[in-house]
Parts: sequence; C-alpha cells; structure tokens
Amino acid sequence: MKRAGRPPEPWKRSMIIDAAASVLTERGVNATSLQDLADAAGVSRAAIHYHFSGMDGVVLGVAERGYQLMYTRRAEAIQAESDPLVQLVTLIRMGIPTDPPNEYLVMYESIATFRANEDFLPVMAQLSLDQFNLYEDILTRGTDHGCFRPRESIASIGWNLLALEDAAGIYITIRTAPDPEIMRDRLLSYATATLDCDLREENARQRALGIS
Repeated sequence: MKRAGRPPEPWKRSMIIDAAASVLTERGVNATSLQDLADAAGVSRAAIHYHFSGMDGVVLGVAERGYQLMYTRRAEAIQAESDPLVQLVTLIRMGIPTDPPNEYLVMYESIATFRANEDFLPVMAQLSLDQFNLYEDILTRGTDHGCFRPRESIASIGWNLLALEDAAGIYITIRTAPDPEIMRDRLLSYATATLDCDLREENARQRALGIS
C-alpha cells in the first residue's frame, strides 16, 4: 500500500524496470524473486511494493515497456516511408529483431503471468490491438492503392501476421527458434501468398541494409 501523501517517483519506477529487465532475462521470470529484483535495483522490497503491485506488477511494467518500445520503433520506421509495400516489409522485419532487447524477452516469457491475472488482460489486449492497428493501416492503404490484392479479410491477415510474429518471439525467447531471417521469411511468405504481391525484392533490399 502506498503511504498517504507520498507522491510517486517516476525515476525510481523506471530504475526498477531497468534492473528488472536485466535480472528477469538472466534468471527467468519464474526463477526470480522479489528480493532478487530489490537487490538488482538497489532498493528495498517495500519500495517495489510502493511503485508496483508486487512481483507481477514489476513483470507487467517490463512487458509494457517492451510492447511500447516495439510499437514506437516500428511506428517511427514506417512513418518515414510512404510506399505500403515497403512499410509492410519493414513492419514484419522489425517485429522479429535479430538482437531483441531484454524487455522483449521478458514480454514474451511472461505471457502465462498475464493469463493468470485478470487485471493484466485489458492492458495486454490494448497493447496487442495497437500492434494490429499498424498492420491494418498498411494493409488497408496498400489495398486501396492496388499494391495488395488480399485473398482474406484485412482483419484476418493483420491478426494472422501478428500471431505469427508473436509465435516467433516466443521461440526466440525459449531459444528454439531458427535464424531470425528464416522466421521473417516465413511471415513474408504468408504475406506474399495472401496479399498476391511480390515482397522478395524489397525484403532483399532491407536485409542488405540490416533493417530488423
């Protein structure tokens, strides 16, 4: 419980998330204790309880940062382009990063935590919707401009791409994924088939540029 009259300290909350992202990635979500987090952040367990709702709250804080980081990076990248085909390849490639930050790894590893806590579900549902909206906007504009000829509904394609992307993230987190480039190719293969377009040349260009 927060003490009456004591204002939150955003800098300390951010510091705890920084430390938590590192220790949770190193030890794993299930193997990390509240004391481990406190030691890593250099704060007391009481300070963690003050800024978060215990262990689950810290995990959610790290995962939220991961989703927001992924969203912001990709949104900024596609805003720099005007061609929907280029934007789609960029979105897919950046959704499966070659060297994912710790926050991404915690985000995927903690999915079971979110399922077990009903308070987290609306938060994670909104974050997933934000990611889907990036796909939906590109697919809609690309269809309107004749770049794509979808063989399914745009909504179905968008959610399928997001689901494949999330699956790749989980495989990367548990270290059973093939090379990230292979995972990207699989998403691009589905997108090519269901949108009746050729993404190979643009993908090769972005691969050569190291976009991921």
